[in-house]
Amino acid sequence: MPKRRPEATKPPPSLVIFDRDGTLIEDTGFPVDPEKIRWQIGALEAIVWLRSQGVFVAVATNQSGVARGFFTLEQVHAFHTAMDSQIKATGGRIDAYAICPHLPNGKVVQYAVSCDCRKPKPGLVKQLLAQFQVEPQGAIMIGDRETDILAGKAATVPSYLFEGGDLFEFTRCAVSCNHIDKTARD
Repeated sequence: MPKRRPEATKPPPSLVIFDRDGTLIEDTGFPVDPEKIRWQIGALEAIVWLRSQGVFVAVATNQSGVARGFFTLEQVHAFHTAMDSQIKATGGRIDAYAICPHLPNGKVVQYAVSCDCRKPKPGLVKQLLAQFQVEPQGAIMIGDRETDILAGKAATVPSYLFEGGDLFEFTRCAVSCNHIDKTARD
């Protein structure tokens, strides 16, 4: 009986792109107060694990609260700085944030525009792919909303819908599924 050769597999991703609110942190309704960051179960562990595997970690986030006048882009950056401090304390790192502050009907005129970066459009994902010089098949997108999945798929990046639970375990599974070339959720 001939020996079976193992199936060829794709290399693990070079880049994992997470949505922010509802995926990495709890979606508390326009979170912007650095004192109120609430991490999803397993989020910090997922970030540390990915970086230990040599995988870049990025965030693609719609922040329409800027266009709505709820908070400023500077406050979003301060929130991310606070996230980074907490992540660094665990030994992890987010390598980049891609932010869409736009909303066509927003109150802040400079951000009240139709754009190519607001998910479900692929602009944020494409921006991160270009920044890290990664081809779409070398990345995965993880988000909690259909808009996240549609943005990833529009950029031809395998995309996985996080519906709650332990983000670390979910991320390990998504990386493994991508690694053995299973299809992302449709």
